[in-house]
Amino acid sequence: FTGAYRDIPLRSGEAFEFVSVSDETTEFASGGCAVLGGSSPAGTYGLDLQPWNARVVWHHASNDEQRSFQLVYRLRGVTRVYDDVTDIQYKVWGEQWSVGADQITANVILPDGAVGQDIRVFGHPYGIEGETSLGEDGASPGLIASDVPPYQFVEIRVVVPSGLLTDTSGA
Repeated sequence: FTGAYRDIPLRSGEAFEFVSVSDETTEFASGGCAVLGGSSPAGTYGLDLQPWNARVVWHHASNDEQRSFQLVYRLRGVTRVYDDVTDIQYKVWGEQWSVGADQITANVILPDGAVGQDIRVFGHPYGIEGETSLGEDGASPGLIASDVPPYQFVEIRVVVPSGLLTDTSGA
């Protein structure tokens, strides 16, 4: 095995700003090929950014072994701001995958000063094994989903009072 990829759908008004890829020991370098089936040195990744999709392709060298990769990215425009609450609802795993996932972890980073009792976090859909949490500080919403079957989406939803945001221009 020499590569893997992730398509990150972008809805109208959403922007993809930052990406990093790593494995158990190495932070991958940008500049790799972003074409599926393309070739680049192990430890590199490429990004193909379209208005409707961001595709990250990373290159590795694996032989009959289990591997874990971490893909970190930032999105702008995902948040919906209303008078009373701010709603963040995002599919962290799409239903297009023909293979399942042992574990999916998603975290939402809130502005400084967020208060745990005002934050709600949900995982969707019903029936997926997993848990949601506000983290040790009570203000770091997260989701862990386990044994996700093929063709099954996973979504995180976080609701906070709109008063937590001092600036909604990036929402």
